Amino acid sequence: MTPPKRKKTRMTMSDLREISRDLSRRDREHKRELVQMRRDAGLTQADVDTAIGLEPGWTRALEAYDSDPFISELRRYEAYVTYMKGRKHGK
Repeated sequence: MTPPKRKKTRMTMSDLREISRDLSRRDREHKRELVQMRRDAGLTQADVDTAIGLEPGWTRALEAYDSDPFISELRRYEAYVTYMKGRKHGK
């Protein structure tokens, strides 16, 4: 028995734009949360640059509204800030 054929649905450009806008909004929200975590940990952008061993200004560039960092960069930033926030709170 042959399986029934499924109707193919195509993503329209409008669908793609809507999904892209939503993903971009979520990325910006995540970056805002990370910046707040850094501030709550009492860290400056320079503190993060120095601790991670990156060139001065790296954190400023990553935190910029229009930046488009690699996921690995966000993970490194988040890992350090999370660690330092935990140390501040005695964890």
